[in-house]
Amino acid sequence: MLYHDSVAFLLSNQLGIPPFIGGDSKTPTQVAKEFNLSIRAASALLVTLCRMEVVQVHSDSNESVDDIVYELTPSASE
Repeated sequence: MLYHDSVAFLLSNQLGIPPFIGGDSKTPTQVAKEFNLSIRAASALLVTLCRMEVVQVHSDSNESVDDIVYELTPSASE
């Protein structure tokens, strides 16, 4: 799992996902649209970044994982 987390972390940084989220909280749908990813891929990256404490859940949704809003963690903002 550590290998896949590292690859996801490097990929998200290469794409520029953390700076994109840093400007304002984002949903997986917004990330997918900005970086031309499927919603499933964007969700997987965000969940991995959440597990690595790069992003955190700003507001959760019981309706759909696509409606979860993510923001950078304080340490990632620095």
